[in-house]
Amino acid sequence: MTTHLRERRDRAGLTQVELALRSGISVRSIGSIERGHSHTVRYDTMRRLLLGLGLTWQDRDDVFPRGQT
Repeated sequence: MTTHLRERRDRAGLTQVELALRSGISVRSIGSIERGHSHTVRYDTMRRLLLGLGLTWQDRDDVFPRGQT
């Protein structure tokens, strides 16, 4: 499974390090999610990444495809 996390991060003009600082999620975890190595992403992790990107919970399906939660 892959996410659209990298696309949204790039669109926001953020590096993985910047998103990590904003969201409190490790760079390693962000990289793993972006590469599709994480088969599931916890709701709390999704919420924190969405907030770090300046997005809302309603945007989650655009960033995290169904079946990845």
